[in-house]
Amino acid sequence: MTTKTTTTRKSTTKKTAQAVETPAFDLSQLTPEMIAQLQVLLAQQTPLTQAKEVEEQPVVFDKRWLKSKEVKDREVRVTSCNKRVIFKNKKTGEVHKWLDTGDDLYLTVDEILTMDNQSHKFLRTPWLLIDDPEVVEAMGLKDMYDLIERVQDIDTFVTLPLDQIEADVNQLTKGFKGTLARLIDEKVENKELRDILVIRKFEELLSKDFDY
Repeated sequence: MTTKTTTTRKSTTKKTAQAVETPAFDLSQLTPEMIAQLQVLLAQQTPLTQAKEVEEQPVVFDKRWLKSKEVKDREVRVTSCNKRVIFKNKKTGEVHKWLDTGDDLYLTVDEILTMDNQSHKFLRTPWLLIDDPEVVEAMGLKDMYDLIERVQDIDTFVTLPLDQIEADVNQLTKGFKGTLARLIDEKVENKELRDILVIRKFEELLSKDFDY
């Protein structure tokens, strides 16, 4: 009797295990309303997935980016910070002229790269300024532009401590020192800059005498 009882319990255990097996999911059980809700959920998840992919692959602004098909034909405003600048594109023969300080012309990124290859004087002296932060960064000009921005705010620049003025002026290229000298000359002439110590510091740094 004991043996039969044990056998019966084992048999019961096997049947229970078979009974709890997960059945295959039948898509035909979905109602039209359930399918519609599922489609809405999937649509909401798609932008999140795309945003994650963008975060994982940030844009790198470098020379390769500048030469890409999507960028090289982009038109960028280029502004003169010199009295007269003439650029002749040796690839196309086209001539671009900036006849006064502040003049603007639009060049493609490809033309800007050609200009920089022909002579660093145009963009690294600089005679011309590029009005596109992404292009500036890709060309390795950002640090120079940050410095120029500080100096061009001439009303604030002349109020900086003398040691800060000296540090910034010493980083300027020869060409932009000439631009700064003209700005200081105008402020002294118009009596907008009267601090003798500041004027003498600029005379020392720019090797120029100002009439004060």
